[in-house]
Amino acid sequence: YTLSLHDALPIYINSSAPDKLQVLEDYEKEAKKSLVSWESFLACVARNNSDDALEIIRRVEESDSFRVDQANDQRALFAVFAGNRKRSLLTKEGRNFLEEKIIQLSAINEFSTLHMLKVLGNIDLIAAEHQTDLIQVLKNIEEKLDAKKTPSVANTLKRILEGSPKGLKLWNDKP
Repeated sequence: YTLSLHDALPIYINSSAPDKLQVLEDYEKEAKKSLVSWESFLACVARNNSDDALEIIRRVEESDSFRVDQANDQRALFAVFAGNRKRSLLTKEGRNFLEEKIIQLSAINEFSTLHMLKVLGNIDLIAAEHQTDLIQVLKNIEEKLDAKKTPSVANTLKRILEGSPKGLKLWNDKP
């Protein structure tokens, strides 16, 4: 049994192989020829759990083929990354990236932004050690958004905060 490159890519980019960025670049050249392959490629990159996962995501985001104004690209790279809670919620770098992308996308596509916000919907169920940081992410986003221009995002943020009494208490009690 042999794996196709499509099947092997997620395993390979999660490795520490010295040529993984070259393999990724070569696969990207093929993937961008088809919208289905491109979206699958972006999702594979977004699910990456390697030590350099965010570096890889940012590299792909800077590609000429990535279109931040396209819902399928937003969904495949940013929403899938948000769903990778191990990275998006439990690491400082991931939380910073999530916050940055939610703010960026709120001005482009509220619907995609709402999908990303879903991962923050159960803060009180996350380990207490992460709750204050996640509440801070929400507060930072709330502060930077124009509620009149992005009402769905602003209202969703408000609902998430109201639905996170434990996290809010920890955040309010922090020194």
